[in-house]
Amino acid sequence: MDPQSEVRVSENRELDGLSEVRNGNVSGRIEAFNGLAEGHNFSGVLKSKRVHHADVPALKISELTKLGNLESASSHSLFSTVNRILDECIEKSNQDIPQRVASVLKLVVQEIEQRVTKQADNMRKQSNMYKSREDRYHTKIRALETLATGTTEENEVVMNQLQQMKIQKTKIEEKKKLEEQDLIKLRKEKVICESKILSLTEELNLAKKSYEENLFHLKAKAEETKDKLQKKILELESLLTDSRKKTKELEDFSESKFLRWKRKEQKYKHFIDSQFGSLQELRLASESIKQEVSKINNTFAEEFYHFGFNLQGLIDAAQNYHSVLEENRKLYNEVQDLKEDVFRDTQPLIRSVLDGYNVCIFAYGQTGSGKTYTMSGPNASSVADWGVNYRALNDLFNISQKRHGSIAYEIGVQMVEIYNEQVRDLLCPDSSQKRYPSELLC
Repeated sequence: MDPQSEVRVSENRELDGLSEVRNGNVSGRIEAFNGLAEGHNFSGVLKSKRVHHADVPALKISELTKLGNLESASSHSLFSTVNRILDECIEKSNQDIPQRVASVLKLVVQEIEQRVTKQADNMRKQSNMYKSREDRYHTKIRALETLATGTTEENEVVMNQLQQMKIQKTKIEEKKKLEEQDLIKLRKEKVICESKILSLTEELNLAKKSYEENLFHLKAKAEETKDKLQKKILELESLLTDSRKKTKELEDFSESKFLRWKRKEQKYKHFIDSQFGSLQELRLASESIKQEVSKINNTFAEEFYHFGFNLQGLIDAAQNYHSVLEENRKLYNEVQDLKEDVFRDTQPLIRSVLDGYNVCIFAYGQTGSGKTYTMSGPNASSVADWGVNYRALNDLFNISQKRHGSIAYEIGVQMVEIYNEQVRDLLCPDSSQKRYPSELLC
């Protein structure tokens, strides 16, 4: 039989015996556990109980004798019989224990002692076997520790590599997730872009159709305006030839006048030279008189030149006064009706300002021919009497206000007058002083 199995059986029996001892009185349990701790000697415990218990009846003894071989009985049954005998003896405490009961108890106690000794031997063998196994396991553990110390470095390297691979794997997975998210976003953006492209193509086709229609209308209008402008150009060319003839006549007349004034100027110059000679003689007398005379001479020459220039203008105006007056009387009545016609003719050209072009309206003619009246109109006049300038500005501002929701316009206006070879700004508050030399227009 295996010693391990024997140890297990003996342990089970000992546990059964301890459970039976627990069912007895408290003093008996304490003595039984003390006996187990001192080498499993139960004889002293049973002998001490014999002194205090009474006789056991004949029926209980017959039960013990019927058991036959005590060795075949279990330790549980032995403890139970002993407990019964002891309990009955306690009930009959005045009587002594009979001889048969004492012999039975002796046999039971001997059997228990034998079993306990066997169990102790088995425990010693088992402990020795465990010690030998423990020594073997210690040697194996030492050998494994020596092997483990050698492989820890390799394991650390491998673990580091594994950790790096895990980190790289996580990074790759994150990149893959990000790429998938980007791909989903790109697909969504592609769908949105395709829808936008379709809508834009439709809008482009509509805009193209509207542009073609507008282009056709604009071409028709351009042809009409071209014909009108050609007619006006022919009229203006005829007027320009007439004005050139008049300018040539005026230039010839002015040259003759200039020669006359030059001769007079030479005469005056000889006179001034003679006077200057006399003044040089007086120079020795007083230096102060010389300075005053030189100043008077310079101022006199400038005033004389301006006087001659103004006199020339007065002569020209006096010669042409009657003819100009008659022409003004004729044109005055015509200009009353020409303002609206001039505005209608120039209205398409004026509206090209809204397309970004610069527009210049140039009115020319003789003095008193109605240029200012046609362009500006009378002061404090009604809408019907407005000139071309005010009508054009009113039309432009009305169109810009209608389109203010879609287009913002910035309009700049300049109004000048060329008179006597001088340019004057009509929009300046102090227009009498704002003058430009005629050389700037060349």
